[in-house]
Amino acid sequence: MEKKRKIREKTIKIQIFVYIAVLLFAGNIAAEWVDVEGSSGHEAMNVTGSSKPLVPVSCLDSNDNPHIAFAAGDEGVWYIKWSGSEWVDVGGDPALTSAKIFDSGGRAGLVVDMRLDNNGYPHIAWGYNITGNTVTAQYEIYYLKWNGVEWVDADGVGQESINVSNTAGNSFSPSLQLDNNGFPHIAWIENNAVTREIYYLKWNGVEWVDADGVGQEAINISNTAGDSFSPSLQLDGNGFPHIAWTDDSTGNYEIYYLQWNGSEWVDADGIGQESINVSNTFDISIYPSLQLDGSGYPHIAWSEKAFLNISVNLYYLKWDGVEWVDADGTGQESIGVASTTGNVFMPSLRLDSLDRPHISWPSGQFLILYYLKWDGSEWVDADGAGQESIIVKQEIPDGAPPPTEPSPKYFDISLNLDGAGNPHITWSYNYNRINYLKWQPPPHTPTATVTHSFTSTPVYTQTLTPSASITASPSATPSASGTASASATTVATFTATPDMTASPSYTPSFTPTVTATPHVEPSSTFTPGFTVTTTATVTPTTIPWPEGEPAVYPNPYRIESGKGLKFVLPDQESRVLIYTV
Repeated sequence: MEKKRKIREKTIKIQIFVYIAVLLFAGNIAAEWVDVEGSSGHEAMNVTGSSKPLVPVSCLDSNDNPHIAFAAGDEGVWYIKWSGSEWVDVGGDPALTSAKIFDSGGRAGLVVDMRLDNNGYPHIAWGYNITGNTVTAQYEIYYLKWNGVEWVDADGVGQESINVSNTAGNSFSPSLQLDNNGFPHIAWIENNAVTREIYYLKWNGVEWVDADGVGQEAINISNTAGDSFSPSLQLDGNGFPHIAWTDDSTGNYEIYYLQWNGSEWVDADGIGQESINVSNTFDISIYPSLQLDGSGYPHIAWSEKAFLNISVNLYYLKWDGVEWVDADGTGQESIGVASTTGNVFMPSLRLDSLDRPHISWPSGQFLILYYLKWDGSEWVDADGAGQESIIVKQEIPDGAPPPTEPSPKYFDISLNLDGAGNPHITWSYNYNRINYLKWQPPPHTPTATVTHSFTSTPVYTQTLTPSASITASPSATPSASGTASASATTVATFTATPDMTASPSYTPSFTPTVTATPHVEPSSTFTPGFTVTTTATVTPTTIPWPEGEPAVYPNPYRIESGKGLKFVLPDQESRVLIYTV
């Protein structure tokens, strides 16, 4: 018996050590940026490459798998998606050569945009030079969608209506969104003979119309004296368009914003357009990225470049229902999100489920990709602690000068958030390579909750014997009558036999035996009263362990009773459960 006990004691100690070690090591596994295959070495970071200019955009499907569309210059427009194990085309074919959705026939394609509908089917818009001649270039906005079988235009039949804009000027840089019906809405830059304007059309199920739903006479949204470019389009819960863009009508580049209220284009306060200018700075404000929160309020991030400073800052403002404020919701003193090495080009903004902003941006010539998010009180990197890991990817060593012109650059950032709010980023390396990385959080450390529950519910069954009414009628001379009182003292003896096992609860059953001995005084009639005294003695019976040793349950780690335990304080993220037995 003693030998078995020692073996069990040793087993208990080993189990406790292993459990604590697992918790400690699990808490120390680092979160990191990984490629599409989950590798921290980024071996699969490069999605595709070409000698032609590559301008990518990406979306995530309901399984958080990335879909990427890109224009490849005169090689046409392409689309690929991640199947979970490899990059495939829209039909699931792993052959990349079949991923081309539109053959440009040697004519250059420009900026592309993409959205996925409720079926996970891609809709893609892009700029396209229909003449194929750079001197007499005529760019139009093209649009195609996947219907489950083939690529078709907005009416769902063929591609004869692929041209959306059909204008006399040059149309390029589309911004695409889908409404609740899956109908496309597109804003783009229209370069006419005088200025550049922001145009907008939507598909109503039959034809392309402007915001009022009738014809295209109100296609021009900006209508300013200066140049308007870099549109960013979003739709609210009513399917109404909101558009932010860059405008230089004041003689300085500013961020403008308008929304459709159902009858006219108005600024953020919903009245007129007197507050159309969001940025209102003395510097150069360009490249807005627009998102709408759960209340339909706009959030905008953009690049801000000082006239006398080579560096470019990242700015962010949101509408709170009354005014434009920074991330903390009070004033604009914290409008600047970050000031980093090199220029800030084309930031990409997303809002998480709490309507908190996440922003990614490239440094341009320094080949550095950045990412920050708002945690409710400050801007932090992906791990949620400080900004020491603000850099997602860097290809120029710290301290090294930027490469001389013409130098490779990072462009065209496309940020998405998965179902857990983790960022996925796609970008172009020098326009000839598409890269993709995602944030992989640390593995979940399980939290064990132990609840000891012991319930004892005795059930008493009493049997009283006798139960009697006694009447005495004695006769005497002389005759007399009287009332006799009787008292009965009942002594109850209980026999308790509980059924106890190693279960956390038991229910004993008691059956008392009562013996009554009445004492009768002379009387003609009396009814005895009974006083019952109940005494119960419970003696639990312990079911022995199969080896003959007593066992206490629950005790999953076989901690030895009566022995002291020594614990080393683990780090804060680890958990140790101590059972008291």
